[in-house]
Amino acid sequence: MISITLRYGLTKSTTVNVEAGSTIRESITNAAKAILGLPENVQATIDGDTVSLDHELFDDTTVTFEKQAAQKA
Repeated sequence: MISITLRYGLTKSTTVNVEAGSTIRESITNAAKAILGLPENVQATIDGDTVSLDHELFDDTTVTFEKQAAQKA
């Protein structure tokens, strides 16, 4: 198991334990969504770099979520 921190906004964060080799997508449980108030369309950043939700996580990683900009049709 590894420990990661998920953040959204300035004040909302939660630390979760996931299996080693898990992806960001796999770490976003319904409970984490509720605690953070995550909208459906988010993008993830790690250390200021935008990463895919399929990015593999490592111990002590902090993932920050931002609402993804609406795309024009």
